[in-house]
Amino acid sequence: MAGEIAGTPLIKLGLNRGRAVIDHIANVDFAILPPSEDRQGNWFDVLIVGAGSAGLGAADRCQQLGINYVVIDAQRPAQLIRNMTKGKPLLMEPPNEENQTRLFCEECSKEQLLEQWEKQIVELGIEPHIQCFETVTVCPMDVLSFDNNRNNTLFHKLTVNGQSL
Repeated sequence: MAGEIAGTPLIKLGLNRGRAVIDHIANVDFAILPPSEDRQGNWFDVLIVGAGSAGLGAADRCQQLGINYVVIDAQRPAQLIRNMTKGKPLLMEPPNEENQTRLFCEECSKEQLLEQWEKQIVELGIEPHIQCFETVTVCPMDVLSFDNNRNNTLFHKLTVNGQSL
């Protein structure tokens, strides 16, 4: 867990923690159980829940490493930031930590940040991996079903750290 859900609602920390999670998956988890090349259907090596700063940082790292991933969110990317007051200045704390992602991360207004991220999500190839869903249903036999009014996607045996969710 990273970002808002982990209690660190700071943009730069969210970006970096999202990247760190993917680095861990790539360096530790995939060393134990490598991603499968022989799959049929819509299978992903990584499911990123949420398209906030941590989710986008994770997606950026997956894109860099060539990891097969999908980002799911109930709304649009960076919705928490979109909901902030118009013109809100965003501080990139803590000042002693460097942004380790390719996503824009400088002190600016919320509108400037969103404009940069919207361009980068497209330019970095992240956009096709983001899917917004209205409902998530847990089905029998360890299957999660997501309905986005366009199609249904199934994730079989979703596990995190070896535990089925």
